[in-house]
Amino acid sequence: LDYAWWGGIKEGDTEHRQFITVADARAIIAKGLYELSVTWDDAVRVYVDDKLVIDEWNPSKYTFDESPNKKIRLNLDGNHYFRVEHLELGGFATLSLKLTPVE
Repeated sequence: LDYAWWGGIKEGDTEHRQFITVADARAIIAKGLYELSVTWDDAVRVYVDDKLVIDEWNPSKYTFDESPNKKIRLNLDGNHYFRVEHLELGGFATLSLKLTPVE
């Protein structure tokens, strides 16, 4: 995932300044240590195999239009399920999720 929005999401003549993004996927991952990185504005939750691994669902924790980033390390092997929930309250919005092998 790698998105950035200004002024919300436009649908015809309607602009949605506040919205929720939900994304999920399954992937077969080679055995190894990985870094999961997420950047967001205004709130985010990340699940791996239905386990909450990043919980930043408190928009008041950050300043307006701040885009925090959090990284965690995961040992992965085989089939995994990923889910991201994102909340946007207005202004600038971003959601970026990356999974990279740790060497």
